[in-house]
Amino acid sequence: MLEFDCHDWSTLQGFRSSKNVRVLFQQIADSADEKEWQQALGHLESYASDQGIPSEATKGVVASLVAIAVSEGGRKRSAVLGTLEELTCGRGVEAYTSQQLGWLRASVQELACALHTWTHIVESAPTEDATLALEILAYCGVYVSQFDSRVQRYFQLCAIARPELREEISALLTNSAEIRSFLVSRDGPQMG
Repeated sequence: MLEFDCHDWSTLQGFRSSKNVRVLFQQIADSADEKEWQQALGHLESYASDQGIPSEATKGVVASLVAIAVSEGGRKRSAVLGTLEELTCGRGVEAYTSQQLGWLRASVQELACALHTWTHIVESAPTEDATLALEILAYCGVYVSQFDSRVQRYFQLCAIARPELREEISALLTNSAEIRSFLVSRDGPQMG
């Protein structure tokens, strides 16, 4: 996939060596062996993030995993969605430095570039994948402020179309409001 080659992995600082990053992405994209692609996915997650804390490399890893999520289905897509959620959830955001928060926002902007993909997954995928895609959409609304009203409206429509997701949507809206409030109190309103 071309997305892997759009990034100079040797210049992006992560939490592990970037030496095999390109190979790991290729294993995820091409391997039919679930153990192999799961292991590669785990290595990429620990390269880009240290227990939820983003690095300079997180944005590139997210962009490349988005490209894989768009082209895959089944268990592989579910695993990639789970990793994307982990890399962009902002766990512990209260303790992030300004630089780490910038890396998180840049990573979520990569998710926002594929907004139509996440809405399609919510509308058509099994509940587990739809739930992960809802979480990804929520991060787009929180960390990329110009998408907030669009995501909020989409959640309203989704609660009607997929009633089994109403409880998850309600929890996400509450959590999003709390994070947004914290970010505004810390950094002031963000434009993007």
